[in-house]
Amino acid sequence: MARNFYHTTAEQVIAVVESICCKVKANKKYVEKFCDLSPEQSNNALNLAVDLGLLKSVGPDYEIANTLARFLSTSSDKIKASILRIILESYEPFKIFRERLMVTNSPDQAAEQTIAYLGINAHREEVKDTLLSLGTYANSIMSLGGGKYTLTQSENDKLLSEIFNVCNNMVSCEQWIRNKIGKYFDDLSRDNVIEPLANALQKFFIENNPKMVVTIAGNAYESFLVELSNIMNVDLTGATGIISKLEKFRNNNKLPSKIIESAKYIGHIRNVADHGIDQEIDATWEIQEITAITYIFAICSSMRVCLERAKNGRYII
Repeated sequence: MARNFYHTTAEQVIAVVESICCKVKANKKYVEKFCDLSPEQSNNALNLAVDLGLLKSVGPDYEIANTLARFLSTSSDKIKASILRIILESYEPFKIFRERLMVTNSPDQAAEQTIAYLGINAHREEVKDTLLSLGTYANSIMSLGGGKYTLTQSENDKLLSEIFNVCNNMVSCEQWIRNKIGKYFDDLSRDNVIEPLANALQKFFIENNPKMVVTIAGNAYESFLVELSNIMNVDLTGATGIISKLEKFRNNNKLPSKIIESAKYIGHIRNVADHGIDQEIDATWEIQEITAITYIFAICSSMRVCLERAKNGRYII
């Protein structure tokens, strides 16, 4: 049976993964718009990201499938290259191509032999271009010019050190989140709530990107509301966005107005970061650093408030 292969570039694969990191879950239309890709480019990049184990397809949507994928959402090209290089070590088409390139010293022959070995259903040039793009971006293959390439020496110790530094920062950010949420930390989804919140905090401390902080943290809060609806038996059907989901809790008499109204701040600020030009002012909003870090505090506080009401019947604010 022929194996599918998707013609794309390393940059496009990383772009679509980053787009999902920001949204937690998203469909192809969102990815196309976020990354400014054509439908074909978006489709190929998403499918290869799935093949690489970075994303997973859930119905019409895509989600993060590998914790390492979250580290691709960074301004550091060095870290992106390091992450991709580790991912490529378990991607069979790349491993075969790299091995045959070392033997033949010809990208064309290496691509032809990879196609034959794995039964790939794609043209040689598509396979060659895609695998060379992945390899050169990840610094696993180096161009010598004139269509010649060489394999770079193993840098496993250096790569592991770089990844450790990133992970160590994430661990510190998770601990910060744990301290703010308190006893309910372990009740929250790691994939949909905790990791995105820690990622948002990391972007604040390391990249100083207030808009991205708000977008990622706001998405984590919306995922939290979905989890809370299961705890409090609230039907969120038809509710799109944080504010409309909060209204469902009010309408079902599960949360009082003061909790709902204070939490709407989270929805309004996320809308500012996520929705471009505001028609009321005919301009886009700028987000201050203090707003971004306060936003994460507000989310952690709101989670504790809601869970205290849901699990202990306590009213705190």
